[in-house]
Amino acid sequence: MYAMTDTLSWNDIHSKLIEIEAPISVPEYHGHLIGRHVGGHEIIGSAGMKMISELTAVPLPRLIEDADFWKAHMAQLIQNFEKENYGFQPLLPDDDLTLAERLFGLSNWCTGFLNGVGCALDASAAAALLKDDDTLSDFTEITNIDFDASETNENEALYNELVEYVRLASLNMHENLKELLAPERDESESVH
Repeated sequence: MYAMTDTLSWNDIHSKLIEIEAPISVPEYHGHLIGRHVGGHEIIGSAGMKMISELTAVPLPRLIEDADFWKAHMAQLIQNFEKENYGFQPLLPDDDLTLAERLFGLSNWCTGFLNGVGCALDASAAAALLKDDDTLSDFTEITNIDFDASETNENEALYNELVEYVRLASLNMHENLKELLAPERDESESVH
């Protein structure tokens, strides 16, 4: 059985994605699952396993061979996102890598997030979100960022500001969507 603290590190997820031959980066994978969660999808249990299978293009029976890892990983992912005091951090390349590699990772994370939210929301919720929230357009701009930024203190500071914006914008969108989607869920519940 996997300990919860062992399932959300960059290296563990990277190793697992390589092991299952998934054609996706850690940031894009993490961003996608967070986007799905923000959009209201359940990403734990069997629904989460199916989602990971589709995302990684790995047959579900192969993932089930290591179900303990994936289930612990999904639970930790939600627990990490729901931490008090905005403790969530996107999984991005380590600070000792080049700025270009980190910018590329941030771009991939935003791409995954946008795809995840897009998969989770229906057209009316997406339209309401786009009307009241600039996050999706901002994230789209980040996906097109120039990776060839020079290694200067100013660019490092700008990168850190972008990461902080992405982190807080994801959390804020989650809160906004919970409020937006709550009336729809209440109306769809059957009365007994």
